[in-house]
Amino acid sequence: MTVFEVLREETRAHHTAAESAAGLPAARAELIRQLRAFRAFYAAWEPWAVTAAPAGVAWSGAWRVEALDADLAALDAPVPRETTPAPTFSDNPAVIGSLYVVEGSALGGQVIAAHLERVLGVKGGGATFFRGAGAQTMPRWRAFKESAAPLVPPDGHAAAVAGARATFDAIGAALRAHWA
Repeated sequence: MTVFEVLREETRAHHTAAESAAGLPAARAELIRQLRAFRAFYAAWEPWAVTAAPAGVAWSGAWRVEALDADLAALDAPVPRETTPAPTFSDNPAVIGSLYVVEGSALGGQVIAAHLERVLGVKGGGATFFRGAGAQTMPRWRAFKESAAPLVPPDGHAAAVAGARATFDAIGAALRAHWA
């Protein structure tokens, strides 16, 4: 099995839990709470990822906090400054596991963006974070997987899974904290 097959299989429950914590916003107030939760997570995670991402890995880089700030501003919502704990790792397999979660979430973001347009009428600002790279999302995902796979040998699969699980759990915790 490739590292990405292992990650998909071994993190399924953590992915489902984070997805359940997010849900699909059915009202503007829910969207704002969700954007604030994601911002709290990414404000801590993104600076770490910029320094931790191994050279040569084609990840999408630091753009999420800026997009979340723009979305909140477009919705006339205050931009929070708090952060929630984000996992950090120093070994490449665990870093790749964490990046896997974030890069993969862009695929789901495309579905959420379409939902926001259909259900809430959010077409411009307000869904920039979820739209991400738009039509370039799948090519970026493929480039990430191709560039990251060689950095996770079979004996690094467990560390990659641990990094991914911790990242899913941190995102889920941030979302649950903002729904309380």
